[in-house]
Amino acid sequence: MNTSIMEANESVTEDMQLNATNDLEDWPKVVETYLIGNSVFLAVCMVIGVIGNAIVVAVYKLEMKDTSTERYFIPVLAGADILATIVGCITCTIWNSLQSSFTSNNLCKVILFSIASSASFCLFLFLCIAFQRYLLICRKYQLNLLQRRIMIGVSAILGIGMAIPFTLTYGINEFSVEGRSGGQRCGRLKREDVYPVAVAHSIVFGVIMQMTCTCLVIFYGKIGCTIFGHFNSQSKKKKLQMKESSKEYTRSLSDKKSNDRTEDTPAKKCEIKINSISQEDVNFPSTDHHNDEALKRNNKSDTQNIKPELPSVESTVSKKEPSTQSGRKDTRNKRNRRFKTKFSLMFVVVTSVSIVCYLPVGAIVMLEGFIPEFWDNLTQMELIIVVWFYRSYIINSIANPIIYAFLDIEFYNGLKRLYQRSFQK
Repeated sequence: MNTSIMEANESVTEDMQLNATNDLEDWPKVVETYLIGNSVFLAVCMVIGVIGNAIVVAVYKLEMKDTSTERYFIPVLAGADILATIVGCITCTIWNSLQSSFTSNNLCKVILFSIASSASFCLFLFLCIAFQRYLLICRKYQLNLLQRRIMIGVSAILGIGMAIPFTLTYGINEFSVEGRSGGQRCGRLKREDVYPVAVAHSIVFGVIMQMTCTCLVIFYGKIGCTIFGHFNSQSKKKKLQMKESSKEYTRSLSDKKSNDRTEDTPAKKCEIKINSISQEDVNFPSTDHHNDEALKRNNKSDTQNIKPELPSVESTVSKKEPSTQSGRKDTRNKRNRRFKTKFSLMFVVVTSVSIVCYLPVGAIVMLEGFIPEFWDNLTQMELIIVVWFYRSYIINSIANPIIYAFLDIEFYNGLKRLYQRSFQK
């Protein structure tokens, strides 16, 4: 009896070990199967990002050649987004398919370098745009062409500088699942000699990310305060002008009424004079025929000379022209202010989306540096969720053209003109 029970327990234990071994062997396949959805998502992002940003570049190069300097960085950012989308989607798809069988150490370093450099370049371009908007709106200073090109070059150098440490601290690692070997993956190196460098890189990376996001918030916060204060002052001025105009209008009406009471019109003067002349003709008739003829000529000349004094058309037009021109100027100023406000709002939305997309990546990079076993401690579902967040920066590159189309009126009009030229010939 005891022997049969022991044999049954042994068989159950062997079955559990066999199931655990099968689960361990199926672990990479399960993870890679679940990440197929992420790979499909990356493919869709690449199509949307490349086409959308290519349209942005085409609109600016063909339909918006003579735009203001404040739009200088937009086609540059679109080109950087195309590069980041292509590089990120292709390399991340390769990474998804080699979750447990990544064998090339050089390929791992190339993937990390290309992703980090392209994404960092886009992030620093956002900082350049925010700084330019701050100088233009808050400081009334406009950057020249050389300064803008220098900013682009510095952004590219900083992007490469942010990517170089990834080649030193990332490579091929053997990972384990529940104490058993699970294969090889590309990630943060777990060697003891690399750990201090990895921690230092994580700290520097986190500080730079935080400083960049803080600068973006400060710049656009000051821009928002300046625009808000400008609109408040304009509304106050408009109210004062309306009060003054209403006072002037009531004053002119009262002056007109007083003038009507005290003064006679030219027509009345003419009528009075004609009546007086006719009365003289009746009361004092002349006996001489020649004198009668002279009196008639004098009466006729008097009636011709006495005419009502009406304002000339030229003076009326000249009085109306300044008011018309000022009205047109006010309308144009209002339209320009509305465009500038929407333009600034567009960059606020673009920057906010970029911060939301980049923060998860920065947090994961910091966790990798401080916790060498970060990826090994994740379950299958946790690993899949973290991988999705790890790819979130790509959303930023495909979102910008959509935001431009909805918030930038000038870009939308240029897009319509490009469509009409291309498809309605």
